[in-house]
Amino acid sequence: MASAKLLALGGVGLLAAGALVYLVAFHDSDPGAEKPAPAPIEKPVEKAPPSNVEDPAAVAKPATGSDARKAEGGTVAAMLGGVEGLVRNPKGQPVPNAKIDLFKPIAAQLAMAQGRKTNAAPEIYSGKSDLDGRFQIKAPPSEGWTLIATHPEYARVEIKQVSTPGDSYASYMIDMRAGVRIYGRVTEEGNVNRPIQGAMVFLDPPPLAGAFNNSTEMPREVATDGSGAFKFENVAPGQHRMRIKAAGYGSRELGALAVADEETQRQDVFLKPGMSISGRVVDTQGAGVAKARVTATTGGISGSFGEELTNDLGEFVLRDLEDGRYYIRGEADGYGAGSAEGQPIAAGSVEIVVQLAARSAVQGIVREKASGNPVRQFSVTVKRALPNATFYPTEMGPLPFKSNDGSFTVQGLDATFEHILEVSAEGYASALSERFSVQVAQVTRGIEVMLTFGGTISGRVVDARDNKPVAGAVVKIKPNTWQDMSALPGFLGQLVEQVNQRSSERSATTDAEGGFTIKHVDEGISQVVVTHPQFVALMQKDVASVEAKTTDVGTLKLTTGAALKGVVYGADGAPAANAEVTARATAIIPGRGMVQRTVRTDAQGRYVFRGLPSGDYFVSSLHPPGPGAASNDVFGSMIVRQKTQKQIALSDGSEQEVDIYLPAK
Repeated sequence: MASAKLLALGGVGLLAAGALVYLVAFHDSDPGAEKPAPAPIEKPVEKAPPSNVEDPAAVAKPATGSDARKAEGGTVAAMLGGVEGLVRNPKGQPVPNAKIDLFKPIAAQLAMAQGRKTNAAPEIYSGKSDLDGRFQIKAPPSEGWTLIATHPEYARVEIKQVSTPGDSYASYMIDMRAGVRIYGRVTEEGNVNRPIQGAMVFLDPPPLAGAFNNSTEMPREVATDGSGAFKFENVAPGQHRMRIKAAGYGSRELGALAVADEETQRQDVFLKPGMSISGRVVDTQGAGVAKARVTATTGGISGSFGEELTNDLGEFVLRDLEDGRYYIRGEADGYGAGSAEGQPIAAGSVEIVVQLAARSAVQGIVREKASGNPVRQFSVTVKRALPNATFYPTEMGPLPFKSNDGSFTVQGLDATFEHILEVSAEGYASALSERFSVQVAQVTRGIEVMLTFGGTISGRVVDARDNKPVAGAVVKIKPNTWQDMSALPGFLGQLVEQVNQRSSERSATTDAEGGFTIKHVDEGISQVVVTHPQFVALMQKDVASVEAKTTDVGTLKLTTGAALKGVVYGADGAPAANAEVTARATAIIPGRGMVQRTVRTDAQGRYVFRGLPSGDYFVSSLHPPGPGAASNDVFGSMIVRQKTQKQIALSDGSEQEVDIYLPAK
């Protein structure tokens, strides 16, 4: 299981590296077949963390007892809006006790994709549908949420690109239905009468397909019974990945399992006798590395796989591999990753050597600049100081420390790069250390980081039309060189956004009078970025933050920009509820960056964008989530967008109507 995950993360890591380079450079389904013998109940790996549909009945009253929460920091008291709606079954009846999550997993997913250590938690707000199927969840105004509904009797529903307004509740209709039963038998290849009992079968979310997998679904697992039978209930139609592992047999991975929109789908699996690859993991001095993780993969999206930990002598045996050739990779805490020479390695090989270079450590102390006293509680984020770069990609952290003398030690640094540390603490502005290098397997000492209280930036946000205050606007302090790159394709845009900012970014939400105050801002020149779903984003550069002083940026006026609205029609000519609509600028808009916005249609197929800066745009749509939709298929989505795409010109104060017609699925 873990090796397949490692393979997937390796693919993500390659794409992540590509994003960094960009920044620096600028078997058969048969529902009628025999039913298998009863299988054990599947054991899901517990995790459940989306549709903009307006239905008066769905929003007539808020859900009672709904639980709006934030995973880390902040409060819900200042939130003036969020999402609400109705959960119903195929008969139109309400579904009570459905768990609803409004989910923004970016920080945690990016950390996992980059293979770095972090304490970052997904931003998530949750609730449950009441007896009438209604729900209401408070959340801050933002775009790019994922709305997820789960219930034991239905397939999981996941809808991306949900928007939350700052002063009201966006209404969504969530249609749940029973999913697909996937069943089958695991037997020996060439002898279907010899079942394999106790084989572990894992069903994962869709595999990577040329882009980041943004699914938040976790794997489910089940063991085969005495007849080799297994089953999974309520599987959502679409692309999945199935992995099978049994002692003494070669493991199998079906990397692109298409689950059809049917009541049942049979998937029999045949396993061959297993083989092994053995060897040793050593450091640069030839000493064995204990507890190193060694993986074997075929390099494709399907095939066999294996993973083992080394013993105290660094020895390993990768068992249960099919006959074939494998890429062998090792990694261990405190070491960089390494691969066996002469890749790929044939199954049955022995005395394979994987060499790992020991990572390094850095020691330092954090003090308060004004008094020289140690700061006793703080966090350290390790960043890579790339040459000629204006941003520092995160390598590790934030890592928490508690120390009476302000000291810290961070281990696991890669000697290939120069580093810089970002230190943040409650009540202080964050600070960066000087650039430093480390030597392999050595400790770099003497790093000192001085924290100041920073400055305060305050102001007021109003509507440029009538000077009335704008409540619920999000105000962020960003580097003066920051540009909005979130419109890059899919998860790549979110990755670029993350590496192009400080991890200790300060922000606030405007109050009922439009006011905001942001304390402990790093000294220096920054820009203030103000966003609200109903207005054009405002970016005010060259704002000075001075230690122990307040900088009043005055009144910031948000313009309404242009409005774009219309109706999305399905191939049958009926309005398409819950369809995804995207407006993307054809080029970088000066002072605004790469502008892209995505919304969902309501129950009547209507959509509306407000606050678009003037410029030329492409507007396109995708089918609503569900059977046959291309939203989970990268290439299918591209084709649908191309077929529906229209180019328009927008100007400030204008309002245009553009209807979109979806092709047949």
